[in-house]
Amino acid sequence: MAVVQGTQPSACLSAAPPIGYRLVRQRPEHVSGCCRIGQRDKEGDAAAIRQGSPGRCPAGRRRCRCKRTLGDADLTGRHRAAAAPHDHDSDDSRAEGGVELDAIDRLIVAELQRDGRMTNVELARRAGISAPPCLRRLRRLEDDGVIRGYRADTDPQALGWNITFFALVGLDSQKESALTGFESLVANWPEVRECHMIRGGGDFLLRLLARDTAHENELTRRLTEAPNVSRLQTLQTIRTSRNDAGVPL
Repeated sequence: MAVVQGTQPSACLSAAPPIGYRLVRQRPEHVSGCCRIGQRDKEGDAAAIRQGSPGRCPAGRRRCRCKRTLGDADLTGRHRAAAAPHDHDSDDSRAEGGVELDAIDRLIVAELQRDGRMTNVELARRAGISAPPCLRRLRRLEDDGVIRGYRADTDPQALGWNITFFALVGLDSQKESALTGFESLVANWPEVRECHMIRGGGDFLLRLLARDTAHENELTRRLTEAPNVSRLQTLQTIRTSRNDAGVPL
């Protein structure tokens, strides 16, 4: 369906586009559906969509996901079919924690998990959309907390950290003050790279790095002498066959 900048959708069906206005394509459901799509700038680029405020959603939701759905002009032909359907109840579009992701969002996250240094232009090419909407999607993923940051994947042994080991820690009390006290303690140890409160077999599982055996023994002693620690078991890694960051998408 064709929508003309500066006119109401109902008028666009019968009237010719005024001089100086660009004819653009929008998804049919956005004309008769539950959202008001932002209008394009006069003589603006086809990819530069200004998102309008969401209209009343017939499904009764406070925030309609189609506010974030881009028009067909933002998608290349081979990726239009991969775009998420206009479906409020689709479980596949909702990530854990309530953040809604469509197929293109997931593709963007997957590509950045493989290479967090790629340019926005290259990311847009891989996602099959133009650069401006790709950047908007990326900023939204960052603002929503889906992408929490970017960091280098370093080799511990190349930097002098030759031993990786795990520590299974049990406390003599499961009061919240004891649990948070232990978390606060190890949060200040740079050798502790991960700290997980667990259920079954102990209270915490830590992943630590040590420079050598003497350093590992020192860290073990410090953990044993920590307040409220009653049980400690350490497990040293022999080799690591897989250590993937991110999540499967």
